[in-house]
Amino acid sequence: LSAALLRVGEFNAALAGGSTHADAVAWAEANIPPGSTVLQHGPLALLPREGSPVRVVGMREEYANFGRRDTRVRDHRMRSLDEWIATERVDFVVIDSRMADRYYEPTSIRLYPEMTASYRAFFDEARSRGSVVYEIRPERWKRAGPRVEIYDVRALRGS
Repeated sequence: LSAALLRVGEFNAALAGGSTHADAVAWAEANIPPGSTVLQHGPLALLPREGSPVRVVGMREEYANFGRRDTRVRDHRMRSLDEWIATERVDFVVIDSRMADRYYEPTSIRLYPEMTASYRAFFDEARSRGSVVYEIRPERWKRAGPRVEIYDVRALRGS
């Protein structure tokens, strides 16, 4: 019981102290130049707002429910970073650990080997080739939420 109460107290303190999500959105709104295209996965940060000077492109969540594939999508693999840059003119990539970490979990890898391999390759490529411009992590008792990483990939155009 005391461990459960400790977790409740930790959760409440983190909520009162801040959120990685809110901090990441605030940073992005203040630092990503108008006219940029941002690629993000999942519901995280830069939901397109009406009149926003930044264009947000979402990666598809390729399976709707655990245990079965979304049959409306023919190819469940993630495109490469170069394909995203070429087709959508992506400038920045936002990686949210709540979404990205699932592709590294053994159960996901076992159930969806091709799809998870393609997403892992994409995230690893963004991390190795992009320039990290912002990263925030949750802090016990201070800040709740996912780890958020933002990468600048503008230098990769034409490479």
